[in-house]
Amino acid sequence: MSIVRLAILLCLRYRPATADGVGTFKTTHVGPKPLWNETHVDRLKKDLLQNYDRFLRPEHSNDPTQLKIALTILHLEIDEAKSTIMLDSWLTLEWTDSKLRWNEKDYGGLTQIKVADHEVWQPDIFLYNSVGEGEQLPRVGSKNVVVYSKGKVLWVPSIKLTALCDFNMRHWPFDQQRCYLKLGSWTFSSQEIKMENSSMCTVEDTASASSWEIEVSGEVTSTKYACCVETYESLTYRLNITRKSTPYVAIIVPPAVVSTLLLLAQFWLPPDGEEKIILNGISALMINMFLLYFNHQSYTTSGEAPLIVVFYSCSLYIVGFATVSSVVAYSLCRMKNPRPLSGCLRSSMRSVGKWLLVNDVSDLRCGSYPSWSSPLFSFRQFLFRFSPPTRRSLPNVLPKTKAWSTPPTNPPMCR
Repeated sequence: MSIVRLAILLCLRYRPATADGVGTFKTTHVGPKPLWNETHVDRLKKDLLQNYDRFLRPEHSNDPTQLKIALTILHLEIDEAKSTIMLDSWLTLEWTDSKLRWNEKDYGGLTQIKVADHEVWQPDIFLYNSVGEGEQLPRVGSKNVVVYSKGKVLWVPSIKLTALCDFNMRHWPFDQQRCYLKLGSWTFSSQEIKMENSSMCTVEDTASASSWEIEVSGEVTSTKYACCVETYESLTYRLNITRKSTPYVAIIVPPAVVSTLLLLAQFWLPPDGEEKIILNGISALMINMFLLYFNHQSYTTSGEAPLIVVFYSCSLYIVGFATVSSVVAYSLCRMKNPRPLSGCLRSSMRSVGKWLLVNDVSDLRCGSYPSWSSPLFSFRQFLFRFSPPTRRSLPNVLPKTKAWSTPPTNPPMCR
């Protein structure tokens, strides 16, 4: 009796209850509960991606996937010190996925659907000449993929590219650089992915507003590497980059002209004038400042120095030579006991005098004077016609009382 009573109590304890209080046994629903407001997009996405493998190429092994690529450049930055270019751009990818097709009539006339980029298969496109060690194109944000009823897939991710480029700064700031971007699949050969240039390589106005003018052209090439038997296709974009030199002209060209004029002007001053040394010092200081500016801008990191840097360097050498010459002339003009030129110095001046227009000086002897009919003296007479010479009362300079039209009988340098 106790066993029967225990069985009845157990049945009453585990009896399922319903809303009306009557105990009935019902089976529970297995699987996801259907949406009460399910749309055509929900049904289409569920049917397309239910057994979809996003890691497998959506074509047969003997059917290559036609991949169209187009590049839109938004912004360009160049780092001459690191020999790199950085581009913010849009990369338009278009291919056909036979697994993502549907009949429009079965889904309320839907012609396209937007899905997340990680839900469908994507080609593994890499930048071959990237600064990094071969990583996939770095995307900025997550952009949806547009899938059409015929199986066409359109994906336009925002990417940031950093590529190596060999710069030639010889003609800076009027230089023109040629760089390239090589895009291609890392694992799929040309028998699996056929690349096609969409000829839609454009440059947006935001990129044109930078300090560079950009021209882009694309070409598909096929390469066979030593590691593999198959050939691999790649799309190479050639960038013709021209620097906008107008701001640099206003900064660099006027100081170059002024330093040249100052260098030439010091030769018109008297040989014994202290102003020549001061003028040369100002020129040397200005040239050194610009050379430091060029070094700070890292324009000398390329194989050859820019021509403008070579010009400033040569100008600094000339200023240094002119300063030394001015100091020597200043010292000679103030010697208390002058002596005639030595034989070695006269021999040296005979050989180089023709090129320096001072050949008459090498022929000076005690009691003699340069020929007044020489071309050099005629040129001096022509200059003195506009500005008569003024001579100071120095021991090595002709006194003011001496006439310039006739040679002196006893030149001061031979006393």
